Amino acid sequence: MKKLVNFFLLLSIPLITSAKTITNYNVKADFNDYSNVKIQKIIEKSDNEILEEVLQNKVNNTKIINSNIVSNMNYNLEEKDSYTKILYREPSNKILLDYEMNLTTSSKDNSYIYPLINEIDDDINNLNIRVALPKEYAVIELIIDEKPVSKNQIKIEKNILSSKITNLKSSSSVKLKIVKKTNIKISLLTKLSLFFPIVGTIISYLLWYFLGKDHPYKIKKTANIPKNTDFISSAITYNNDLNAQDIKLLLVELLNKEYIYIKSTSKGLKFVKGNKYDGKKYIISLFLRCLFRIKDNEEINGKIKYKYVDEILISDINYDNLVYEINNRVEETKTKEQYFEETSSINKIYILLIVVMSLLLVCCNPLITYNKILFIPLGTILALITFTILNIIVSKFDFEKLKIVEFAAGYTIIIALIYLLGIKLININRIYLNAYVIGIFCSTLMLVLYKYMPKRTKKGTKIIAQLESLKLFIDTSTKEEINSVIEVNEEYIYEIIPYTYLFNNENILKEKMTTEKITGPKWLKKKEKFTIDEIYDLINSICKI
Repeated sequence: MKKLVNFFLLLSIPLITSAKTITNYNVKADFNDYSNVKIQKIIEKSDNEILEEVLQNKVNNTKIINSNIVSNMNYNLEEKDSYTKILYREPSNKILLDYEMNLTTSSKDNSYIYPLINEIDDDINNLNIRVALPKEYAVIELIIDEKPVSKNQIKIEKNILSSKITNLKSSSSVKLKIVKKTNIKISLLTKLSLFFPIVGTIISYLLWYFLGKDHPYKIKKTANIPKNTDFISSAITYNNDLNAQDIKLLLVELLNKEYIYIKSTSKGLKFVKGNKYDGKKYIISLFLRCLFRIKDNEEINGKIKYKYVDEILISDINYDNLVYEINNRVEETKTKEQYFEETSSINKIYILLIVVMSLLLVCCNPLITYNKILFIPLGTILALITFTILNIIVSKFDFEKLKIVEFAAGYTIIIALIYLLGIKLININRIYLNAYVIGIFCSTLMLVLYKYMPKRTKKGTKIIAQLESLKLFIDTSTKEEINSVIEVNEEYIYEIIPYTYLFNNENILKEKMTTEKITGPKWLKKKEKFTIDEIYDLINSICKI
């Protein structure tokens, strides 16, 4: 922590004279040794006058340990209070004073303040200041009446400050402020918090480039739905994950392929078994079993036998249980291994660990350094909050299409706000603030690399190429292009809708088809026409999205 250094060297010498003018007031001070500052004053008047000066033995815990008063005239010393003495002199036109001051305190900003002149009673024709500055200093200010003097009035050569001020009016004050440059010792932990995120980013990049970067593939605008795969497999390949929405949307694919259809009854809409599924896709067969399975079951030879029905009210379906079972089974099987390389998935975990460690270091290091161990949980919470925010931001952006200029501009604004908040508002040490900013920036880059891992297999690469090609079609095609496909296949709009959810571009399709009415799907058993909004509302209803 920076030590408080605040001292006042000697109050100026108030002079009472009929001439009301001091010809020359010369001040010399030596700040090379902060613990023992030497000060000399020479005061000259045009006429011999009785002078009165006030000597303060202690100002803001700065104590005068010796005052050697040199003068060719006699003087009388009168004690006014415990801190102040008044010196009376016989008529004289020149007085020389030598002081030594022992600095016993420091201010929060590590500054030393010397009041050269303090509310004098007389005008000063010439004030000459010469100060031997410390070898290392951060800021030098000469202050008159609480306002800094222009730098043009100050000359510094080889650590010697000199200034000449003319026509200084009575009741003015002149102060010298010196801010001492501190040599900050950076601990090993602090060095680690500064460099670990950078090294971690380099390691993460190498892991991604050699072990996590996808095989190259070409994107060609096409309206074709990915072949030889199901929607859930497409979702896994596209996002390396499954969410509840993806699982529910498999219903649309099963409806389109007539494995199930919808029947309207007096009790409401029902899912009814359609064509028997005889394919080899485990996920689809599992989904159908879970969909038409009811709670009734019995145990035979130690195994639970479930009861299956041919139809079920949509309102009776427990979608949460459905999602849970499908997700668990997908995790238990080797489904993902078909589309992603296993070693690449492990490397992805390594990157995530590096991100977490980086943020913990930059958030907890200041607390550890200053022995604020009890506040470590707060640093951990800050690290988790930072991680969560960064992860949300990264997940929302497509960095493959994001322009570098946009990214740089956005991050510049964020970093500027952090510095403004940290330095200007809550006065955080710049070293720790730099470490935090570096940690945030590097963690963002690592999370971007994390997002585009693991490396897809050749099978996964083929599927992602098909998906990106379809996405390009939805994003860039005109209304006429979409209608031309629908004219060939009226069911196409229902086949493509689940993928618009996957690509998060359903609003694009809505905008392009907003004036069109489309024949209802064959699985609804209705011939009436629907608007695109009504179709999405229907799918949202039956899939509980």
